[in-house]
Parts: sequence; structure tokens; C-alpha cells
Amino acid sequence: MSDLRVGLIGCGNIAARAHAPALHAIEGLQVVGVCDPTPARRLPLQMLFDLPAAASVADYRQLLDLGLDYVTVTTPQQFRRPIIEACAAAGVHVLTEKPIATVPADAAAMVAAMRAANLRYGMCHNYLFFPEFILARELIRSGAIGRLGHVHLSFLGLPDHPGAAEYRPRWRHDAAEAGGGILMDIVHALYLSEWFLDSPARAVSAVVDNLTHPGESVEDFTLVHLSGDQGYTTVQLWWGGGANGFEFSGSAGRILLFYQDYATGPFADIQSFTLVNSAGRQEFTPRGPRPEFENFIALHTDFAEAVRTGRDPLAPAETGRRTMEAVLAAYLSAATERVVRLPLPADSPLYLRGVAGLAEMAPAGDSPVHRAGILGLKPPA
Repeated sequence: MSDLRVGLIGCGNIAARAHAPALHAIEGLQVVGVCDPTPARRLPLQMLFDLPAAASVADYRQLLDLGLDYVTVTTPQQFRRPIIEACAAAGVHVLTEKPIATVPADAAAMVAAMRAANLRYGMCHNYLFFPEFILARELIRSGAIGRLGHVHLSFLGLPDHPGAAEYRPRWRHDAAEAGGGILMDIVHALYLSEWFLDSPARAVSAVVDNLTHPGESVEDFTLVHLSGDQGYTTVQLWWGGGANGFEFSGSAGRILLFYQDYATGPFADIQSFTLVNSAGRQEFTPRGPRPEFENFIALHTDFAEAVRTGRDPLAPAETGRRTMEAVLAAYLSAATERVVRLPLPADSPLYLRGVAGLAEMAPAGDSPVHRAGILGLKPPA
């Protein structure tokens, strides 16, 4: 079997620390080019893969000329649509970082272009590949806790990591560029909800605020409630401090997962993984010490198999589109203090313009979003 030829579009922190070392470790994948407008970001990856100067480029169109099987796209989400459409035209499969885009209409157009070209289009939903989540889902599907009714995902101590210094380290704190704040960044919790419940969210209610980053344009704290056909999920996020852990409640038992010193998982050592049901209490050890990029190895291995066999990857782009819509629905719910149904209407300002459409749908109010003056909304007079 010949190697798949792979290119990297975007050489920021996530590419350098996770995707590149994972690709370097997988047999059968050959990175043949890297792309980033900043030479200083390209150079370490060019050296890692021992690439000639001609394979280190600033323009993604030059990269596509190298003859690729698939690319990993890790650019900021607002820049992705022309890249994905160019890949569709060039016959190149795409594995893209989350969130898929900032605007649902753009996401729908990208998905349509890739589907029309019969190409695989996957999301870097890397939390699906952590052993503890895989084990939890296997236990749930085996009936170990009966019918799953509620998933509780708490990330209240998230570190606020800056982006690459050579670009804009705090671009994720710009609502116009990132499409939102912590919830748009940590969409992991929302796609995990769909994965565990085997059902997309049908309705969203949320609280969104800025508790510890005054003067910024995005939220740093959110409480989200998701309702689906198969159950419910509660999500807690904060670029701050607090207890962390994951709980799965069923009709006949529960699973509790916590990390060392109740730190934010899953990039931490596991403290306990406990199943409680009629048989009593059982402890599991899903994995060893804190992982580095092992889950990215599993992510790329799955995607490479999808490319070779023609099947969908574990997380196809449609999952990313639904996840992003759920984020925007949470913003609208928080601003209007109402439940928002999903999917978003295709003529909605939120669907057509992303978070920029929020001011049209919730121009005034006394919600925490308005009082904090975030997501394009103004404080009450």
C-alpha cells in the first residue's frame, strides 16, 4: 500500500504540538508540504519532515499543487471556506480543526462542496479518541447503567492558552475573528454530548457571561443545557477556576470520571473512573499517565482509513456544522433568555452571519450577555 501524501495548512500551536508529531509517528502517511503565511511557523515543521524549501509555502494554493491525498487545516476558522472549496476543486480530502467555521452558511457550503466532489471531510474532534471516553461509551452501550438520561460535562478550570506569538496570540478573544469565546473554542463538550447520546441537540438554553476578562468582546463562562431525542446534557465552561469532571447518569447506574486534583480533563492524569450499578462499585483504569498526542495519532489513523476505504471518518464535517449551530443557539438563548430550537432556520441572521447576526436578533435586553457587553451586544443604557 502506497503512502498517503499529506499537507499541513496552518502551522500554529495545535499543528506543531499535536498534528505534526502524530503524522510523523504514523507509518503510511508522508507529509510532503507545509503552509503558513509566517515563515517562522513553517520552519520547525519543514525541519521535522525534512522538506525542501519548495515544499514550505505561504499560499495554500501552492501546497495543493504538490499533489496531495489529504490536508489538515488548522488556520483560524474565519479563513477556511476558500481553502476548503479549493481542496474540493483539487480533489483533496480535508481534516479540519474545530470549530468548522464561524458562520453556518459557510459550513453548509463547504460540506456541500466536499460531498459533491465525493471527498472525505472530517473534523478534528480529538476527544472522541481518548480511552476514558471510549470506555464510558462502551459501558453505556452495553447497558451497564441502563438507559442513559443525562450527561454532565464540567470544564470550569480551563487554562486560557494564547495562540501562536507570530500571529495574534489572543485572536480567540475576538468575537469577530473567532465567532465567539470559550464555548466556540471548547466545542468538544457539545460534540461529546451528541456522541454519547447518539442524538444531536434539538433545543438549547444557556447562560453566558464574562466573569474574569473584563473589557473583552467574548464570554469566558457559560452554562449550557442541551435537549435531544435520547436525553439531556449539561455543560459548564470557564476560563477560570473550579471543579471539573464528567458524570453519566442512567436509569440503572452512573459513571463518574475525575482527573488528578480535579483538574480539567482529559489532558491530565485520571484520578478515578467509577461505575456504580446494582452489582456495586467498580473502578477502571482506561489509560496511563497524561497523554501528549496519542489521541491525534488515533484521529489521523481513522481519517487515513476513511480516505483509503471511502467511508466517513468518525467525526464527519456535518457533526462540526451541527456543533457550531448549537454554540450560536446557546448565544441566542443567553441573550434572549429563551430556549432556542435547532437546527437554525436558513434565513436566520445567526445562520447567515454567525455571531455578527446576534445584535439583530437580540438588540436590547438585560441579560448577562448585554450587561457584560460581549458578543457584539451593548450594555443597557
